[in-house]
Amino acid sequence: MSMILLCLWFFIRFLETRKLGSALLFSLFSAICANMRISGLFFFGLLGLLYLIVLTVKKEWSWKALLLGFSMILSFVVFYFVLTPGMWKAPVEFIKYVFARASNFSDWPGYVF
Repeated sequence: MSMILLCLWFFIRFLETRKLGSALLFSLFSAICANMRISGLFFFGLLGLLYLIVLTVKKEWSWKALLLGFSMILSFVVFYFVLTPGMWKAPVEFIKYVFARASNFSDWPGYVF
């Protein structure tokens, strides 16, 4: 929960400043959040959608805004790849494994550590 709050804080900071440093910090903390729980990936996507909505409502579309959005996506992918050792050997298989494990609770033995 605290990682999601940090992601949200850095996203709000990015919306206020629209600087590359803020975009990179948001991407870094989003990658850490997605590394902990795959639901962090969906949160990153929701905030990216919110960025598109803000740009559309305020009519602030520009090449800079587009490049900042692409830099957030690219840096998120790079940070997630670097932070997740399972991605180093076989990235596609690892992503399939993570989504399969996150959506299949029938193989849980029923105990908590």
